[in-house]
Amino acid sequence: FQDFLTRYVNYRLKVMEAHATGLAEDQALQDEITEYRLQLSRPYLIEQEVMEPLLQLLYDRRNEMVSASHILIRVGPSASDADTLAAYNKLAAIRDSIVAGADFGMMAERHSEDPSAKMADQPIGYRGYLGYFSGGRMVAEFEDAAYATAAGSMSPIIRTMFGYHVLMVHDRKPMQGAIELNHLLIRVAGPTPADSAAAKERLATAEAALAGGMSFADAARQYSDDQSSAARGGNVGFIDFDANMPEALRQAIFSLSEPGQISAPAETQFGFHLVQFVNQRPLPTFEEARDELKSRLEQLPRAKAAQEDYLAMLRDQGR
Repeated sequence: FQDFLTRYVNYRLKVMEAHATGLAEDQALQDEITEYRLQLSRPYLIEQEVMEPLLQLLYDRRNEMVSASHILIRVGPSASDADTLAAYNKLAAIRDSIVAGADFGMMAERHSEDPSAKMADQPIGYRGYLGYFSGGRMVAEFEDAAYATAAGSMSPIIRTMFGYHVLMVHDRKPMQGAIELNHLLIRVAGPTPADSAAAKERLATAEAALAGGMSFADAARQYSDDQSSAARGGNVGFIDFDANMPEALRQAIFSLSEPGQISAPAETQFGFHLVQFVNQRPLPTFEEARDELKSRLEQLPRAKAAQEDYLAMLRDQGR
């Protein structure tokens, strides 16, 4: 107690001396104290006031999937006012045409400056279609617009680092838990009809073996061209719904619901796929997902931007 009392008395004497000598009004000293206070409080404040709300928002969005298409008119962050206005007006005219009845996909294919919008052989990207995605997959402004737009509706024009966008939200639904699956792939050896016919014949042979009682694991070892999983009986572990994969394969995987169930063949650019449902795990709770969410969030530019904005606000308030 005596030590604490001595320290407190000395502290009060120093404060009185600072006021008496005018140091308390010295702007340079005040600025230094403000910065010191910021340094001391910064980690706690950032964690509680910035990171925690962003973690909760990311978790909420990771539990809901959005299916959307977009149209992009490119304009860089440092573009002139004239170029920026021209890009905005161009997209505004496109949006007006869609409101008047033009087909969104057709307008995306015709006008979008996202190159994939014109690639008919790419299901994701063509005519602006982006498939399903959840929180943390898109840049912040794009994601905010997607989650703020009702299914069946078109967003206002938004701007990201890439330029101006307008979104059409097709669907919103709860995220499904990741599925553990076994996988069997039959590759098509070349571009000719004979190559495709040979692959289909091998696929039919594999399906007949499964129908005759061969286990999926043995069929994968014998027939699968996916060398990375064939030796494990085709097991590829758990797959999230919004993982990067061909849409046909996603639909095949998430059409399954019972252990042992095998999908109909799915054809992608990689060949023909058969998948078998092994297990499905429930979505994690917030606390269970916290470490993974935090690791993911720290890699997103939105976290750094939010921290910088918050610290600027603290400086303006003199805290």
